[in-house]
Amino acid sequence: MICRSIVALGCVLAVGAMAQNGEQRSASPILKAGVREVLVPVVVTDKSGHYVTGLSRDDFIIFEDGVLQKIVAFSRSSVATPVVQPADLPAGHAPAISPSVVRNDSPKQTYLICLDNLHSSFEDFAQVRKALKKFFAEEQAGDSQYALIALGWKLHVVVDSTRDPATILSAIGSKALLKTIQDSDARNLATETDRFVGLVGFWCGNCDCAHPTRDLTGPGGGIGCPALKGQVEADLFSFSERASTLNENFLRQLKQLVSAMSTMPTRRTVVFLSDGFNRFPGQELYSILKAYGVNGLNLKFDAHDLQPELEGILRLAVRYDVRFYTIDSRGLYTSAEVPGTGLGADSPGAPSSVVHEEMSVAWFNGDAMSQLAKQTGGQFFENSNDLLKGIRRAFADSREEYTIAYVPSNTKVDAKFRRITVKLNDRKLQIAAKAGYWATP
Repeated sequence: MICRSIVALGCVLAVGAMAQNGEQRSASPILKAGVREVLVPVVVTDKSGHYVTGLSRDDFIIFEDGVLQKIVAFSRSSVATPVVQPADLPAGHAPAISPSVVRNDSPKQTYLICLDNLHSSFEDFAQVRKALKKFFAEEQAGDSQYALIALGWKLHVVVDSTRDPATILSAIGSKALLKTIQDSDARNLATETDRFVGLVGFWCGNCDCAHPTRDLTGPGGGIGCPALKGQVEADLFSFSERASTLNENFLRQLKQLVSAMSTMPTRRTVVFLSDGFNRFPGQELYSILKAYGVNGLNLKFDAHDLQPELEGILRLAVRYDVRFYTIDSRGLYTSAEVPGTGLGADSPGAPSSVVHEEMSVAWFNGDAMSQLAKQTGGQFFENSNDLLKGIRRAFADSREEYTIAYVPSNTKVDAKFRRITVKLNDRKLQIAAKAGYWATP
């Protein structure tokens, strides 16, 4: 399933952009057929996080796999309509929302706000909604367009496309979106995890789960031990299979969204808010077994690695410069409670080793989000309760960026990954750019 009007909008905008950008393109170097030109959007900030403007082509140095490249084109873009920041508002006054206006000009930025309601808890969604509402109450209508998607076991288009921030603000507070989040599978998966903790705790409390092959004989054996072991095995297998299917479908739909955005001749940003997800569905339960010291051969963890599906998204996003800004909606991590599970040091029957393993999995759940951001030139915001900071940065970066173009000296089209490194003569400045690209036709 894919939101068709987003795709249609991309085609319509492409026609308008070709006419609008005719003069600008004619000024670019004329490349021979078959020559690859690599575009690298770059954001430059100082140590305080302020954007650095006024840089020229000569300030930048770019490498591909460590080899210096010649810059063939360079440009800088800056937003025409500024975002209203809280410091700009009079005390005690709420910002006014610009009304919807029919615009003849083409938008310069496309922002897709993607809410992960397959892996995110309902409690964390409350903080996400609060941060988004505050941001869009400050956002002013300008040269941007927005879409709001809730992505779970199926894709739910909340707002397909609008130039009016007030439309997004209204949708964020709507009962329809609230119901979509409430009906997600995230709560069911969390309940299954908690139940599994109780089951393993009961098994290991009554049987020798560290050596389950003993079953009825040996220390810790009991008449019910084989049955408990079988139930643990069955739960581990069924959870892993179900989670794998859900996650594969989730990533397939995310790839379709990136594909739809790739047709749009604007700067393209995905603001992805999630509690994080595991590349190995079922690892959450296996970590519990590991914490209890279970060594049964039949309990060997052999889940499907979703890295190929994730890499498919990365290849597409990098090729069409779709930038991901990923925001961990779990907020600040603490040792008192494991993010996304409800388990903590005081959980009945859960030893400290279980909490430790679950915390490790919680950190690992951010790996996919980190990949999406860092490979595409965005940022991953984690371990912070200030979700609004990450949202603001995601929107602001594409409004103050440079674009560098170069023709790779390595002309091989071997589908291998080429690492890009962008440097500045002033090393005190900070650079954000995509990590590289795959050399495909």
